[in-house]
Amino acid sequence: MAYLFRQKFNITDLINPAASKKVLIFEPEEYLAGVYELYLKEHFLVSHTRSLDAVRPAVDVFKPHVLVFNIDGDLAIKFLLNLKPDFPQLLLVSTSFAGGERVKELMQLGVLGHINRRFSRPSDLAVIVKSIIN
Repeated sequence: MAYLFRQKFNITDLINPAASKKVLIFEPEEYLAGVYELYLKEHFLVSHTRSLDAVRPAVDVFKPHVLVFNIDGDLAIKFLLNLKPDFPQLLLVSTSFAGGERVKELMQLGVLGHINRRFSRPSDLAVIVKSIIN
């Protein structure tokens, strides 16, 4: 005997399961935010902010799965120390010109991926975010 099971779902989840995932981009430069959004919106729901003060409210409202942020130096460390305890489920990806020890510190604070802007293309961001979500 067959039983029918009725479940509510979004049709886009069947076509592309990653399409229901959300990505928030914090990028002060409008041009780069637009380029990153162009590559990411093929696979994810994307929002972005240019202000560091707007990141926390945007995370509260948009409820992203991944936060891509561009902050260099000690400000990045302070930002992560303040944000991560309130949103432990949030996956973090950083983009910057930093390397070496600074990236190691970011990874120890919970950043799952880092893109060095000197040696990568904007399309690499979509590849990294897809691999982190999947």
